[in-house]
Amino acid sequence: MDEDGDGVLDDCQVEGVSYLFEVESDWGSGFVGYMTLSNDSGQCILGWDLQFDAEFQIQEVWDAVLVSQQDGRVRVVNEAWNSRICSGKSLRFGFLAEGSPTPPLDVTINDSPVEPE
Repeated sequence: MDEDGDGVLDDCQVEGVSYLFEVESDWGSGFVGYMTLSNDSGQCILGWDLQFDAEFQIQEVWDAVLVSQQDGRVRVVNEAWNSRICSGKSLRFGFLAEGSPTPPLDVTINDSPVEPE
């Protein structure tokens, strides 16, 4: 059942996850950025798949795995060692990107919407 009409079955939806997008350094044509995922859902996330729209092009990622970048949609998944984000915990990964450090849009984790902090 999808009572809220967001296209994700309610039993599969993770609510209470937020993200923080930070820029550590910006040199005009590129930047170093970080995303922190905070889980206040009341449940453990076991294996995460983060997707978002970005106006920048990621060149390198650390503490996560870049799976794809196509038509501005980025897909990043967990490393083997950081697949679990339990409630009350957070996880941070970084990246080197080309382009302007504009905040990501339409962010989802495991197909559930994620709100900015």
